[in-house]
Amino acid sequence: MVVLRTMCIIWIVSILIFSSGNCFAQFIHNTDSLESVLKETKSDLKQLEILHLLIESTTSSDPQKALEYSRQFFKLAQELGNNNKARLAHTEMARIYIDLSLYDSAYKILTYLIPECEKTGDFELLGRNYNNKGYLSYCTGTPDSAFNYFSKSFKIYRNNAQNEKGQADALNGMASMLMVQAKYDSAIYYFLKLFKISEKNNFESILGKGYINIATCFRNMNETEKSKEYYLKSIAVNQKLNNTINLSKAYLGLGNIFCDVKDYEQAENYYQQAVNLYKQSNYIAGLADAYIGLGDIADNKGDLENAYDYFELSKSYYLQLQNQEGFLISSKNQGSILTKWKHYKKALKIFDTCLLIARELNLSKRVLEIYHAYRNTYIAMGDFEKAFNELQRYNDLRDTILAIEKQLYVEELETRYNNEKLLAANLKLENEKLEKDVALEKRTRQRNGYLFGGSGAIVLFIFSISFIQQRNRKNRIISEQRIIQLKEEKKLLAARSIVEGQEEERKRIAKELHDGLGVLLSSAKMHFSSLEVKNERNQTVISTATKLLEQATTDVRRISHNMMPGLLTRFGLFEAVEDLLEQVDEMEGIQVDYQFHGEEVRMVENTEIMLYRIIQEMINNTLKYAQAENIKLEINLVDHALHIIYKDDGKGFNLDEKLGTKSMGLTSIQSRVKYLEGSILIDTAPGRGVEYSIDIRHVDFVDSPEAVGV
Repeated sequence: MVVLRTMCIIWIVSILIFSSGNCFAQFIHNTDSLESVLKETKSDLKQLEILHLLIESTTSSDPQKALEYSRQFFKLAQELGNNNKARLAHTEMARIYIDLSLYDSAYKILTYLIPECEKTGDFELLGRNYNNKGYLSYCTGTPDSAFNYFSKSFKIYRNNAQNEKGQADALNGMASMLMVQAKYDSAIYYFLKLFKISEKNNFESILGKGYINIATCFRNMNETEKSKEYYLKSIAVNQKLNNTINLSKAYLGLGNIFCDVKDYEQAENYYQQAVNLYKQSNYIAGLADAYIGLGDIADNKGDLENAYDYFELSKSYYLQLQNQEGFLISSKNQGSILTKWKHYKKALKIFDTCLLIARELNLSKRVLEIYHAYRNTYIAMGDFEKAFNELQRYNDLRDTILAIEKQLYVEELETRYNNEKLLAANLKLENEKLEKDVALEKRTRQRNGYLFGGSGAIVLFIFSISFIQQRNRKNRIISEQRIIQLKEEKKLLAARSIVEGQEEERKRIAKELHDGLGVLLSSAKMHFSSLEVKNERNQTVISTATKLLEQATTDVRRISHNMMPGLLTRFGLFEAVEDLLEQVDEMEGIQVDYQFHGEEVRMVENTEIMLYRIIQEMINNTLKYAQAENIKLEINLVDHALHIIYKDDGKGFNLDEKLGTKSMGLTSIQSRVKYLEGSILIDTAPGRGVEYSIDIRHVDFVDSPEAVGV
């Protein structure tokens, strides 16, 4: 009976392993069952498969046990001489080491493993290990380096491994790193690319967390409606998956949104749901945040006893987490309640502790809040002299912070102005030098002609006359050609100066719109939102004004992006072009076919801007005039030579006629190609579309391009 039972188990395992590893994982999800099967099977290959399933089933729940299984997996793979499985075992071990915070061990494995995967052409594991390197970099405090590793992983999965699940994981890492660095615009761009892949393939677990992250980005950008939309999407997905952690995070986010707009009833409902779920999973960090939200609501409703208790709970959880800023916020809020209870000495003592923590952590904005709390307490005590002193400290610090921010902005503008001024001066000197060279060369040639003619006249007068005439005629032609050439070079320099000046002005205006006017509009919206108005008519007016400010903020961001796309300056030409084409592809009635051949390297900034404007202008001409159904763009980068082919199947046009009328679109394309010292051929006729063929003989690369420039 024992032999028969063993044979049955092995037979079932064999069928499930070779038909579908996933089905097997679902069929036998109990670790003990898998271990008993492992002991009874004699096949080494089947033992490897079972050990891999054991690693996958225990990585999240018991990483120490998963590490032991991965070591067994590696040892068995080595004994069998199976190098592919040995690399897989090391890949699993690296990720588990990171989860266990054993960063040195993970680093040693990845340092050996990544070059090994590159050498053997194992792109699947190479993509996974660049993902592992990204998580390791984030955990060790370098999110900018982490972004680079996730980006490499994405390109490997897209170009070599053809693995969309891997692409989604890498995009999630890229977007999360940008969000950590408060680069919300860029983070949203990658989250949307992530959703496109995940929604197509129904990667629900990735969507459940991704929706929360993008909602957080939108909330930090004061785009409340979009934030709410994605939190609700996350709730729908995580309820289906029964993921209590992500579900509670979504409820907490919605609670924060409704608390921002002072809808305390809705906010309290969502906070309470979050607390209930966090308690089920014993997620302390979430409980601390939720209790702060509930404390704020109780405080605003005048329920001071419950508010104080909520803040006490959050403070205790923050202590367990060693989160000093969270502890500071909870304590400060308790101090404000003690002021309302007229326990002034206790309140001031709490504020003293909070101030020490804020200064130690260098949290200037928290110091401002504490100065404000001191002032309120002294006013309540009737000590107006000390209240005035605290107000003075508050104003001095606020002015210092604003002055520093303003100084940084002014220094940036001054640097840009000086660079532009220096460029203009250099161009002027170069033009003057060219003019002097032309005059000197002309005089030199004339003098040489006269001397040569005089010498020839002594030898043979008649022959000399003929020779001098021929020579002078030749010199005149050469001089005229040289003058024409120099004039053309001067025109080219002037054109370059104009084009570069235009692009610099675009960048300047885009930055001032985004960083200047955009920030002012967002601040104005926050001030409107913070007003408490009891009059219903005034509340309606304020609500309308807030929505108008939100629309204005969105419009400013859109205009800023159109003038100088952030993707172009941060991530380069190819990411910006891909984003532009994706937007066109989403339009109804038009299809886009984009192909790129070569290595996606960063070129010097002016070259990337000019190439982007050329492609943008060709697309704009198609969308405005061509009535096309299909666009095809092909970019080939070989060594330092770039070749662009652009086609549409629109109504075409008479090329000679357009060139005769000096069409702004064609003129813009031609001038930028000329700026890059390239050539352009345009093939078109009425009724048969248009084809542009652009050759740039040489483009310069950036030696060490930065992946992110925010």
